[in-house]
Amino acid sequence: MVPLVLLPGLGNTAQLFDFMKPHFGHHKINHINLISEDIQNFDGMLAHVRQQLLAGSVKQPNGFFEVPDGQFDMLGFSMGGYVALALALAGDLPIRRLILVNSRAVDDDVEERAGRARTLKLLDNPKTRFEGMTPGLFKSLVGPAFRQDAAMYALVRHMAQVVGRRGLAAQIRANQTRPNMVEDLAGIKQKTLIVGGTCDRITPPDQAQRLHAGIQGSKLHIFEGCGHLSPLERPDELAALIIDFVTDFIGSDG
Repeated sequence: MVPLVLLPGLGNTAQLFDFMKPHFGHHKINHINLISEDIQNFDGMLAHVRQQLLAGSVKQPNGFFEVPDGQFDMLGFSMGGYVALALALAGDLPIRRLILVNSRAVDDDVEERAGRARTLKLLDNPKTRFEGMTPGLFKSLVGPAFRQDAAMYALVRHMAQVVGRRGLAAQIRANQTRPNMVEDLAGIKQKTLIVGGTCDRITPPDQAQRLHAGIQGSKLHIFEGCGHLSPLERPDELAALIIDFVTDFIGSDG
């Protein structure tokens, strides 16, 4: 069975996918680390991910995992989706199928760029207290059913704290400099699954629709009442969608 490579989002670690793992059965899962304080821009993020994919094995906090040396399927969540999309467009990695979760192809608008610049200024100020995640920000990330979920908030905050002040700043710099890939979507040759949520304020469902319209033959699923964090809000349903998708084409492409 072809391995599945998972790319988390901004401020996330591999724990983002923990609730999904029990539903993957014997499917081989690999996590790619998007944390590096040395990243200065989006190209640097792509190089960081490529290095891990091509290294053969990568040291993670919980040990080593093997990086696939043949074909693999790639799932990118949010920022990880930007990276997965760019890598698929480059066309030089053996990505067989692409899964874009709560992501988009457009670059930041003026308001988003200004917001990221303000956040970077705060992160660069040693006097700023770094909490990783505030309750207000958390509530803007999830759907109505989870806005008072203390356990989910604690997990999201913990992940951001693990990424850390400087790691988060590096990820924001990468996000600030990512290209607009809308006009390039026709270049995606992989069979693609796109997942969004009706209550996602970060990458609204119209952005998922835009990906779907641009990638020929793609499949689209929008979770009703789900916010930006579908791997936490809908882990069992999302895992089932993914397993169905990555096994659906075995007869035609191996």
